[in-house]
Amino acid sequence: MGDRVRDDLLAAGVGRPDQWGVMPPGLDLPEAPTRAEARARLGVADAPTVAFVGRLVPIKRPDRFATVARTLAARDGNVRFLVAGSGTEEPSLRVALGPLGDRVSFLGWRADIETVHSAADVVMVTSDNEGMPVALIEAAMCGTPGVTTDVGSAGEVVVHGETGFVTAPTAEALAEAAAALLGDRELRRRMGDAARERARGRYSAAALVSSVADLYHELADGRGTLARAAG
Repeated sequence: MGDRVRDDLLAAGVGRPDQWGVMPPGLDLPEAPTRAEARARLGVADAPTVAFVGRLVPIKRPDRFATVARTLAARDGNVRFLVAGSGTEEPSLRVALGPLGDRVSFLGWRADIETVHSAADVVMVTSDNEGMPVALIEAAMCGTPGVTTDVGSAGEVVVHGETGFVTAPTAEALAEAAAALLGDRELRRRMGDAARERARGRYSAAALVSSVADLYHELADGRGTLARAAG
């Protein structure tokens, strides 16, 4: 959970401020392959690549991703797209992206998600609603910048202008942000490096364990806000 999700719940009347503590998720990924290795494993071309990783369901707006993909493809005939995931909207997404032919790879669910993130130049979230988007954390840990709609705690994972771009929830804004990254290798490298460093410091399993331990110590000592609220 992130600060924005907490604030949204408070605004909806769920609990009081002193009853809430924010604890980001923690995860560790296997060592990420190089970009070239990842693309070889997936059998995709060495070309500018945008990835969508997640459930293909209405709230994730894969239809918006399809519009972004068609826009980018019209600008640059070399851009490729990866779709990792499945869901009720997969058939319609396949139809929407059909005109792009082999420039789109549908990968299904992948256990080696670090391979998908490493193969991409940009990982995109097009959702209308999110909590704490794990796909963006995973991408950051692999050194891949994110482009995301400004929903839920996405803007806490992607620092706008530093580790990627946070945009309005429109295909036009997402396409512009992705195009800026695809067209600037140095910008991608700089944002990817910053994303990796930040994610490994904030969202690692070790960071989560430390946060949980601190919370339990506060509760045991009776000093924490949650302990005071419970009393």
